[in-house]
Amino acid sequence: MNKNLHNSVLYIDMGQLRRNAEAILRELDGAQLIPVLKGNAYGLGQEEVGAALAAIPEIRTMAVAQVSEGAALRRAGVTQDILVLGGVPVRLLAPAVELGLTLTVGRP
Repeated sequence: MNKNLHNSVLYIDMGQLRRNAEAILRELDGAQLIPVLKGNAYGLGQEEVGAALAAIPEIRTMAVAQVSEGAALRRAGVTQDILVLGGVPVRLLAPAVELGLTLTVGRP
């Protein structure tokens, strides 16, 4: 029996995703492209999308909303800088530092 009981399915061509990112980079004239991969890369699969974009040398930083998302990218082998855009609870500061994540400061 088919285990996929969803009404719809989305297939992502990771090669085309990379080509699209490379096309955007060409238009940026040296400016940095920072992909935001929050919410499981907007439902596309955070680890898969992160790994595909990490293969592009010009992408030096990726952004996420939470420390757990940064951890998932690290587990997927992403070595680029990872910026956490959301607030970070005190209990997650040490793990964020251990993972080498860059944190934003909302207030002193």
